Amino acid sequence: MKGRFIVFDGLDGSGKGEMIKRLKEYLGKKKGLKILVTKEPTDGKYGKQIREILRKEKDPKAGAEKCLSLFVKDREEHLAKEIGPFLKKGGIVICDRYYYSTIAFQHTQGIDMEKIILGNMAFRTPDIVFILDL
Repeated sequence: MKGRFIVFDGLDGSGKGEMIKRLKEYLGKKKGLKILVTKEPTDGKYGKQIREILRKEKDPKAGAEKCLSLFVKDREEHLAKEIGPFLKKGGIVICDRYYYSTIAFQHTQGIDMEKIILGNMAFRTPDIVFILDL
C-alpha cells in the first residue's frame, strides 16, 4: 500500500486544525489505516528556533532570511525523520502547514519569491493540498 501525504494550509484561525481533526476521525474509522498528524514548524531543533524568532522579533523583515533558512532545514529534517518513513510504511500523513506557508509568509517579509521556491523545490510534493483562503 502506498502512503498518502495530505497538507492543510492557510492563515491562523482559518480552520486548519478543525479540518485536520475531522479528517483524522473519518480516516480513523477505516480499518487498518495508520495516520500521522504533524505540523510545521516542527517541535525539532530548527522548529524551536523558528518559534523563538517569531516570538521575539518585533520587525518581521529583520529575521526573514534566517527564518527561511531554518524553515528549509526544519522541513528537510521533518521529511527525512518523520514524514518519509511513515509514508514508506503505507501510512497517511496529515500535515498542518508546509512549504506553501513558507512561500507566502517569507515573500511578504521581503524575500524574493523565486529564491523561496527554489529553496523548496527538492521537497516532496503532497498528494493533495487544501489551502483555506478566508
